[in-house]
Amino acid sequence: MKQSFGSIYMFNFIIFFIVIVFAFIMGIISYNRAFKVNSRIINEIETHEGYNRYAIEEINRVLGNLGYRTIEESNCGQRNGYELVTDGGIDNGGYDYCIYRKQEAGTAYVTYLVTTYIYMDVPIVGDHLKLPVSSHTNRIYIFSEENK
Repeated sequence: MKQSFGSIYMFNFIIFFIVIVFAFIMGIISYNRAFKVNSRIINEIETHEGYNRYAIEEINRVLGNLGYRTIEESNCGQRNGYELVTDGGIDNGGYDYCIYRKQEAGTAYVTYLVTTYIYMDVPIVGDHLKLPVSSHTNRIYIFSEENK
């Protein structure tokens, strides 16, 4: 009787360990996707020298190819020292990302802050976790009025 009672605890421990490992793997995959999306958005902004209509078209194309999550409306908060340029949303393809812009005082250089999100759908909780991933672009010189 003692050995059969001990095996139930062992099975519970093994099941718990498997659940934790799969949750960890799911988190790594979600972070990889969010970081890849963030990197691609920054690449397009730097390639097109600012967040303009050409960059928006390429960002929407890239996000569609990567299968990034679409939303009805986005909720981007304010960032200290940055102005919100776009919040993804329906106007820009419906993808959930936020782009902030900061112009250096007295210069024609800007820096963009891009925030994308890690999504982990947890069936037990009934909702999904949404964690932000943010990164900055390099300094970009403003050549035209369209990028201001």
